[in-house]
Amino acid sequence: PTAGLSMSRDQQGTVAITPYVPLDQRLEDNQGLTWRTPVLAKAMTINGPAAMHLVAASSATDTDWFVKISDVEPGGTERIVAEGQLRASMRKPAHVSTRHEPVQSLRKPHPITPGRFVRYQIAIAPTAYRFAAGHRLQIRLTSYNLPNALPATFHIDVDDPGATVINPLLPATNTVRIGRGGTTLTLPISSR
Repeated sequence: PTAGLSMSRDQQGTVAITPYVPLDQRLEDNQGLTWRTPVLAKAMTINGPAAMHLVAASSATDTDWFVKISDVEPGGTERIVAEGQLRASMRKPAHVSTRHEPVQSLRKPHPITPGRFVRYQIAIAPTAYRFAAGHRLQIRLTSYNLPNALPATFHIDVDDPGATVINPLLPATNTVRIGRGGTTLTLPISSR
């Protein structure tokens, strides 16, 4: 769960240094998995909710998933457009969940079985964004997003804050299934 440290540099910038300044994500090129479209021949707009339908296994009983959509400019600069996240043990969908807008119930954790492939529905924040011709759309999947999300579960007793328990996520090897029957992405695309 240590791939994705600089993923904290998103549309809000870093937590303490440069709030609200978009930063280049090229530092993340060797982290997690990255997919890119070919160079766009014409402008493309995404407008609405998006979701990653992830098929993955982990060597641990819990892990995190972070999905980032970025705009890759002709010079290589990567700017985050939208993002989503999911704790694997909190994957159970709520009754209002749909394929285009997955929502988790967040009621009770359900640990995953190490080595077993699981289907996850990861909501990506709804957005309206126009990718210019000559740019590329990029998707990056990691299991870490410090400092925006801590790789741990906190059990806080409001009556006794000193009794707070922190359970860190254990290091894991995460495997993603791609190709037929594997991971897919739902994007609201318009070429106008």
